[in-house]
Amino acid sequence: MESVMNIIQQYEWRYICYEELLEETWGYGQQF
Repeated sequence: MESVMNIIQQYEWRYICYEELLEETWGYGQQF
């Protein structure tokens, strides 16, 4: 059960990083 939670935490962390990267790219594109 502990390993399952670890996998979920890793997935959430990757999703948050991907979302932040998307927002940065979107904001960068809007400047032009």
